[in-house]
Amino acid sequence: MSNPKIITNNHERHFRYGYEVPDEVRGWYDWLDEDEAHDGWIEYKGHWSHLSDYLAVHNEFHNPNPPDWMIDWHGYNSDSFFSGTLIRVQDDCETYQIATYIG
Repeated sequence: MSNPKIITNNHERHFRYGYEVPDEVRGWYDWLDEDEAHDGWIEYKGHWSHLSDYLAVHNEFHNPNPPDWMIDWHGYNSDSFFSGTLIRVQDDCETYQIATYIG
C-alpha cells in the first residue's frame, strides 16, 4: 500500500468526560471500569469513541515496525483495510490531535 492521504486540521481537542457521553454510547462500553469510563472520550465527525479503541502505532508485540507514515502518531483505529483514524495525544494527556487516513 502506498502512503495514504492523511486529513487533519491539526487542532488540539480536549478529551471528553463520561458525563458528556450519551447514555446509549456508554452502554456499548460496559466493559470499561469506572475509572476508564470517567475520561478519554472522543467525539469526531459525529461518532463517539474511547481512547481504548485505538491501537498503539508502535507496539513491540503487535506492530513492531509501523509504516513510516504512521510514525508521528500514537494510535490508530481502522475502519477498513484502506482507511481509519489516527490520534496523537499531547504531552499534557488532556488534549489530542486526530486525523482520517485514506489509502
